[in-house]
Amino acid sequence: MQVNDFLPYGLLIACGSFILITVIWKAIHDCIRFFRTVLCINDPNQRWFAKPSIYLGLLKRHLIYAPILKRRHAQGIQLSSITKTGSFPTRLQLFLIVTYLAMNVALTTIQTHSNGPYKEFAALIRHRLGILATLNMIPLFILASRNNILVQLLGIPFDTHILLHRWLGRIVAVEALGHTIAHLAGYHFTKESLTLMVSPSKPLLFWGFVGSLSFLLICIQASSPLRHAFYETFKLLHICLVVLSVYALWRHLKLGDLPELKYVYAIIAVWVADHLLRAIRLVLFNIGRSVTGTSIEALAGDVCRVTVTLSPSWQVQPGQHVYLYLPLIGLLQSHPFSIAWATKVGPSTHDTEENIAQKQQISFIIRARTGMTETLYRKAASAPNRKLTTTCFLEGPYGSGPSLASYGTVMLLAGGVGITQQLLYVKSLLAGYSEGTVATRRILLVWSTRHPEHLEWIEPWISEVSAMNERNQILQVMLFISKPVASSDRLPSNSIVEVFRGRPDIDTMIAIEQERQIGAMVVSTCGPGELGDTVRYTVRKLQGRSTIDLVEDAYSW
Repeated sequence: MQVNDFLPYGLLIACGSFILITVIWKAIHDCIRFFRTVLCINDPNQRWFAKPSIYLGLLKRHLIYAPILKRRHAQGIQLSSITKTGSFPTRLQLFLIVTYLAMNVALTTIQTHSNGPYKEFAALIRHRLGILATLNMIPLFILASRNNILVQLLGIPFDTHILLHRWLGRIVAVEALGHTIAHLAGYHFTKESLTLMVSPSKPLLFWGFVGSLSFLLICIQASSPLRHAFYETFKLLHICLVVLSVYALWRHLKLGDLPELKYVYAIIAVWVADHLLRAIRLVLFNIGRSVTGTSIEALAGDVCRVTVTLSPSWQVQPGQHVYLYLPLIGLLQSHPFSIAWATKVGPSTHDTEENIAQKQQISFIIRARTGMTETLYRKAASAPNRKLTTTCFLEGPYGSGPSLASYGTVMLLAGGVGITQQLLYVKSLLAGYSEGTVATRRILLVWSTRHPEHLEWIEPWISEVSAMNERNQILQVMLFISKPVASSDRLPSNSIVEVFRGRPDIDTMIAIEQERQIGAMVVSTCGPGELGDTVRYTVRKLQGRSTIDLVEDAYSW
């Protein structure tokens, strides 16, 4: 077998090895969590599971949780008032990226014999880079799909999933550009060779050039500063450039009658299957016995509380998100939002008994930033009573957070609208404690927000949480108002929420919880990058003292 024929198998081995290792790792952890839950349900102390594993603690401290920099991971570098860099990878994520990149370099350069004829050497490199660029587009498109079975099966966190997608895209762009440069190098970069490449009179070369240029433009416009500053423009341009790049690649391979054409059909099949499943989800979860009604309230802090009535109902799990389609804003636009709350709907005068049993309301907390979210807030704020009713369509639910049922001590930290990620965990764990299905004996919810008025974001759900906790008394809620408040100003009061001025001392709070932890402990965080990095640093520092895990939901959209 020649090296060029081995390239597909080489990438298959690389991807297969990653999948196998991840499956084994996840299976081991799932087994540990299952047995820990079963053994701890009736154990009020759970001392055995609080004991740390020395080797696992070192692995988490120096590889799994460790960023490549000393402390900065989720917090990007602010370049201007509207632009910033993306997050920095952890050491484990960097290891995966470098390993896969090294695999591509090895497959490109192995047995190239650069001391041979120059033109043959350039042609060999050109051919291999072209094959690899096309092959890498298959996992690239798989990672771009919303209905990604592998991500669900392997339990890959969303930030890792999207990070791998972006780096695969960069690898494809570099290989496509290298493919083009190698062709020009074979002709010593003559003016004639460049003219032929950009001329439609030579369609084989022209479409190859268009494809490479499209990949390069995708990388540029998908860079974090541009993506964050102009998200709506980025999204539209991204789709157009992807379609152009795939079409150009298809034309290039079709005109050259090249065997790699079958990989393009595989790429198209992935794209079609994903969009077909999206359409099926939209129909199944929106076309029921009644129209999907939506209530939008404009609240303090430039936030909207969006409540959607569903028929039929969903089985909502903590950590899930959906894509919202709001015809009020734009029919073809969809944006992802975490589900903050879910509850059954009371009967109405028009509902039959069957309809009542199936109806449900799910709610979202959406902060106005730019584009769609800003438009949504302005429309709600200008409506009578700052509230409007409309129709929306939901696509999902997607993903789910890791189960926290096996942890005796659960510490949930949130900053701003990051509270949306934590509320369903509170509800789920309280319900599980009442039913005797979780190991949890203590829940601490810490929420840091800028203004006391922000408590109204979650006010409709606090009473339900309070009622659930009255029977159990395992939940403590601490609200920190980070913006200076005059001593004469009245802070919000609630039977279950303790309110404090200033920012929470994350290091001290986690250390105190660890000192009195019951069983295994997990610290979950969702909020600004600074909060996530502080929590990550503290959890790493405390490894080796007891069993303590980290769950982070970063703003990676």
